[in-house]
Parts: sequence; structure tokens; C-alpha cells
Amino acid sequence: MYSCFYLTYLNVMVYCNCIYGHVLYIDFITDSFPLSVFLGKGVFIVKKTVFALAAGLLCAAASPALAANNPFQDVPKDHWSYDAVTQLAADGILEGYGDGNFRGNQALTRYEMAQMIARAMAKENIPAADQNLLDKLAAEYQDELKNLGVRVGNLERNADTTKFSGYLYLREQNQHIKNKHTGKSTRSTVNRAWFDLISQSQVNKNWKVVTETNTIVDLNKDKTDDTYDLYFASMFADGTYGKFHTQLGRIDNFSQDGGVVMHNPISGGKFTFGNKLRTTLTAARVSCSSLPSLNSGESFDFGAAELAYPASKATNLYGAFYQLHDDKFKATRGSESPNIYTLGFRSTIAKNLVLTGYYLKASDTTAAHTKDTGWFGALEYRRVKLDQPGTWSLYTKYANIPEFTQINLDTGHFRDYKGFEVGGFYIPAKNIRAHLRYYYGKNVEDTAITKNLVRGEVRIFF
Repeated sequence: MYSCFYLTYLNVMVYCNCIYGHVLYIDFITDSFPLSVFLGKGVFIVKKTVFALAAGLLCAAASPALAANNPFQDVPKDHWSYDAVTQLAADGILEGYGDGNFRGNQALTRYEMAQMIARAMAKENIPAADQNLLDKLAAEYQDELKNLGVRVGNLERNADTTKFSGYLYLREQNQHIKNKHTGKSTRSTVNRAWFDLISQSQVNKNWKVVTETNTIVDLNKDKTDDTYDLYFASMFADGTYGKFHTQLGRIDNFSQDGGVVMHNPISGGKFTFGNKLRTTLTAARVSCSSLPSLNSGESFDFGAAELAYPASKATNLYGAFYQLHDDKFKATRGSESPNIYTLGFRSTIAKNLVLTGYYLKASDTTAAHTKDTGWFGALEYRRVKLDQPGTWSLYTKYANIPEFTQINLDTGHFRDYKGFEVGGFYIPAKNIRAHLRYYYGKNVEDTAITKNLVRGEVRIFF
């Protein structure tokens, strides 16, 4: 049976045979004092003779509880570790025996494997593929690494570079639309569940790959063949270099106003830069069935320039320009390249009280949609915190959002209506958020058409 112990003040690892009380190996593992001493019959003691003899006495008293797998046992030649270290050596990550050589044709002990892994773990800027391989090796030889004094506290965290998060979203909604001209009323009920799964895979210190998958279930239906809807909302590369940030691919895009103008997936790129004045430029293709005459699957060119400026500690100012381009817009929106302009602010006007306002302007109109100016305002009292059960908040909003001042806004019942919404949030338990809202509004083009809406929803985050 073999045992080992580590002498911190000397940075020395001692291995010994607990049955016979022999010191087998003393390893001075620091780079500044690389010295290994073998003890035993017929073996010359290089240095630290007195210390080695004392260590032998300590080994004789070592407890079986300290015993571990024999660190000098050869790793079987068919073990996957050999392929892993060969690959790492070929990539220049693993340096073999410390002399720059890697003797891949020779059997290695578990201790020798651990030594090479320890040296590689000290390196920085290791490519993601090699880091994954190194983490797997560290997990395999974690006992030997611990005996060497190598810190492996972050091993579990680094073993998998992909992290998952998301939420389950449950909604119950009742809506009543009434036309006072005809006396006709339309009532609808929505009972749905959304499951949103987000993965983030770290490529290196600057880049990661992000995917977002949505699954939607209509809980009012009892058939499974047409109930489920599954799609990728996002699939993009995310890069950060100092103050510069970019997203490339399919992005679940929110306009900077929180989705008042747009919340819709786009396929293209976003580029954000600047220190105090933050600028975001977007160029993409968009498929959006919410625009007039656009059917599902049709797409158009989209560009945006968004500015954000902190006027003070309490107030941020915003400005944005959005452009759509397609031949079909000549008939449906008055121009092949209709534009939307916005100006806004968000300000903490008192303790726990935040005021938000936006002005929206469309460049073109048609006979069917004559309104080209929109407004949005919100007053929020307090903020909820997901990790603090019992926290709550209240809000009221006013929205006047003509059809042409939005692209596909986040709150669908605001589209082409003007009215008020009141609501509140509550955290009943950690990572669970409840939301209740009531909305009343009139159609922007015809105020005789009114809408009442009550919605309750719960989001469970993980």
C-alpha cells in the first residue's frame, strides 16, 4: 500500500510504502527548485539526505486513511489518456517530462501523467478544444493532482464550457374586442406554455456561441399533432473586445427601447462600440409576418443605428433610426424603404420610481394607415429581484403605437392601439416571477373599436 503527504513550507511531495516504511520518491515540484529524490536499496540519495530519512520515519507512521491508488502504477497502454496527451503534445499544450520531450512509446505512471497535466494546467489562452481535453484528463487524475498540490477547485466548473439557462413561461389571457359601429364583440382566451432554453458555449476569452430554442404549447388543445411548435430563436457567435461587442448569426433582436419598436429574430450582425456614447449598428434580413401584406416566410432587408448616452447618473438618453427595404413596401407602407425614428429617455426621478418615455415617428403612411406618430410612457415603482422572495413592483404604461411606427413590437396588444396598462410583479419564491396586468385601449384609426385584456403569467427561471 502506498501513501503520500505534502509539506507546504518546503513545497515538497513525499511518496512512501506504508507497509515497509520506505520513502520511494520525494518530488520538489516548484519551477524554481526542480529536484526529485529516489530512496531505496542501491539508490543514491542526491540531496536532502537528512530530510529524506526523516520523511521515511513519517511514512512508517502514515495512516491507511491517507492511502490512495498507487501513483507509480503504469497506466494501461490502451487507456484513452495516451491519445489525449498525444494530441495535447502535438498542439504544443503538453510538454512531456519537463525537458521538452514526450516519449509516447513508453508506458507512463499515473504520477507522470499528473505531472504533465499539472504543467499544462498552468498555461493560459488554451484553445477551447484542448482545454476540454485537458479538463477531462484533470478529472481522471484529480487524486494525483491533489497530491501534487495542484489546485483543482475549479475543475468541475471548467470541465464543461457550455452553460444552460432559460425559463418556463405559463400564460392565461382573456381578451375582449368590441366594435361599437356594428355591436360585434370578439372574445378570445389564450392558455399557453413556453419553454425557452439558452446555451452558451465559451470558445475562448473573447468569443462564445449562443443558441436559444423555444417550444410553445397551446394548453387549450388536447391533441399533440398540432399543439407543439419548436424553433431556434437564436443561433449566433458573440464576441467582445474591450468596448467593442458583436453578434453574428440569427439573433433574437430587441430594439433598444425594450421592444417597443421591435422584438423579432434577425439574420445578420450587430456591432456595438463607444465608451460614453454607445452606438449599435445592425444589418440583417428579417422574416416577420406581423407587417401588412407580409406572409410567414417572406423577408426584407433591415438596418438600424441606435445611440445611448448617460446624461447623468439618474438619466439615460436614447435615439434610433430603423429602415426596412423591399419592393412590396411601396404598396403596403408608402415607400420601398420606409423609416422609423425614435427619441427616448429613462430616468430615476425619485427613490424606487423610474420614468420612461419614447417618441416614435414613421416616414411614410398609406390611405389605410394614416397615423405616423407614436408615444410610449411607463412609470415603475420598485423593482423585483429574482433571488429575493417577497419583493414586488407596480407599474402603469401608456402606449399609442400606430401600425407604421413599429416593426414587430414585444407587447402585441399595443399594436395599432392607444390605451393604458396597469400591472405588477411579485416573487413568490426564488427564481419564480408572477405577473398580472390589465389593459384597455382604442384602435388608433377607429376609436369605436375597443380592447380589454387581462393576463396572468408566471416565469420559472433556471
